[in-house]
Amino acid sequence: MKILFVVPGPIQWATSRFRAYWIQPLIPDSEIVLYPELAQLSPDKMIEALEPYDCVIWLKQCPVHVLKDKVRKGQKHFWDVTDPMWWFGPEWAREVATFVDGTIVSSPGLMENFNMWKPSKAKKAVCIDDHMNLDHYNVVREHASNDDAPVKLIWFGLALNRFTLLGALPYLSRAHTNGRNITLTIFDDQPTNHWEAIADFTTMHVGFDPETEAEVLASHDIAILPKYPGPWGKCKSINKDLTAYAAGLPVLRGNNYLRLLRLIDDPSARQVLADGNRAMVEDRYQSKYHAEKLMNLLGEE
Repeated sequence: MKILFVVPGPIQWATSRFRAYWIQPLIPDSEIVLYPELAQLSPDKMIEALEPYDCVIWLKQCPVHVLKDKVRKGQKHFWDVTDPMWWFGPEWAREVATFVDGTIVSSPGLMENFNMWKPSKAKKAVCIDDHMNLDHYNVVREHASNDDAPVKLIWFGLALNRFTLLGALPYLSRAHTNGRNITLTIFDDQPTNHWEAIADFTTMHVGFDPETEAEVLASHDIAILPKYPGPWGKCKSINKDLTAYAAGLPVLRGNNYLRLLRLIDDPSARQVLADGNRAMVEDRYQSKYHAEKLMNLLGEE
C-alpha cells in the first residue's frame, strides 16, 4: 500500500511532527508532502499528483473537490484532525467528513465531540493518540539534590497558549515567597518574555527549536502544564504531558500547592515520577505503536 501524508506545515509544527514526520519513516512505501505545495496546483494537477497513492492521509486541511472527484477507483482518503475544526468551518467540515473513508482524531475528547457532531452519513471517528519518537528525546533528566541551585520549572507550547499559565502563577509566587528557590522558563515560538513584569521570581524565555528541544527540557526539573480551559481543552491531545514524560520531567498543573512544594523540595520524588512516566511512554506511546495502529486501521477500512 502506497501512502501519502499531507501535512499542514514543517516538522517544527506539532501536528506535522507527531502525526506524520515521526510516523512516516516507520511505514514502508510512504511519503510526506506539504499541503501548501499541493494547494498551489490546479484541481486537475492536484488529482494527477495524488493518483499514484493507494491512501492519502490529510492532516487538518483537506480539499473537498479531491474527495468528490474520486481520484481513482480504490483509493482511500482519511482526515486526521487534532482540533475541532468543524466548530469554525462547519459546511466544509461536513463535506469532508462525509466523503472521506474515515476520520482519525488525536484524543478521546475530540473523538467524542466529533461523533456527537458528525453528519449522519459520516463514519464515527477513531482515536489514535499522539506518540513520541524516543530517538528524539535522547536526553533524560536525572534528578539530584543541589541546595545552591534553583529548581527549574518550564512551560512549553505555542506562545498563544501562554495564558494558561496565569492560573498557576499565584502558586508559584506563593512557593517563592515561602522560601523556595525557583525559576520559570517559557519555551515557545515567540521571543518576548512578558512574565517578568508580573512574576516575583526569575523568569526567562528560550526559543523553541526541535534540534535543541530534548536538551532544553532535560535541563529542567518540573514541567508546569496547566490544562487548557473550557470545551476546547477537553478536545486537546496529551502530547505535552507525553513530551515532558519522555524528557524525564514530572508534570504539575499548578493547582496543588502541597504537591508543588513536595516536588520542589524532594528530587527523589521527582525521580520516581520521572522513571514511571518515561517507562509508560516506552511501553505505550512510542511512535512505532502509532504506526502500527494506523496501519491496522487502514487495513480494516
